[in-house]
Amino acid sequence: MGTVATTAAPVAAGAGHYLQLGVLSISLTNALVILAMVLLFVVALFAPFPRHEPKVPRQRAPQDGDGGNRSNGARP
Repeated sequence: MGTVATTAAPVAAGAGHYLQLGVLSISLTNALVILAMVLLFVVALFAPFPRHEPKVPRQRAPQDGDGGNRSNGARP
C-alpha cells in the first residue's frame, strides 16, 4: 500500500500578537473583534428605534366653530 499524504496549515513567520493578562492569553485580532461586538451591543441599547402609531385611532378634538353639536351631520 501507499503512504497517505497529510497536509498541515503552514505556520506564518509572525504567528500574531497576543495579549497576556495573567493566565489569560488572547490574540490581538480576537480582542479587537470582541471589543467591536461589545461596542455594537452598547450602541444597540441606546439607539433610538422607530415607534409605530397605536392601533386604536385617537379621538379628534372638535373643530373651532363646530362646537361638537353635529351628531348626525344635519345642518343647524
